[in-house]
Amino acid sequence: MIDYNELDKFYTGVAFSVYVGENGGIFLDKEYNTLFYKLDNEHYADVNHKGKVAKLLRREGIITSNYIVPEYSLQQVESIADVRYASGIVKRLRFNPSNYTISK
Repeated sequence: MIDYNELDKFYTGVAFSVYVGENGGIFLDKEYNTLFYKLDNEHYADVNHKGKVAKLLRREGIITSNYIVPEYSLQQVESIADVRYASGIVKRLRFNPSNYTISK
């Protein structure tokens, strides 16, 4: 369940799935507006997609993960209403940061 005392760890942003084509080209799948929980300075748990951890993509950065969140898209939530707007009730009730593992 979301702990509303930790609002400083929640962000809204855009996530992309990354695919490598047969010719080695990199493709970004459609974007998802979603709610994130900050696991550390480089990884954000996607509250709306169980188990998915997005790697932060900084400006001028290199894509090193198959699920990314561009740094420019992150906005820290300001209120409980922001969290409720960005996620469904079932996702909020079932969210547990320990269900997200960071792959190295």
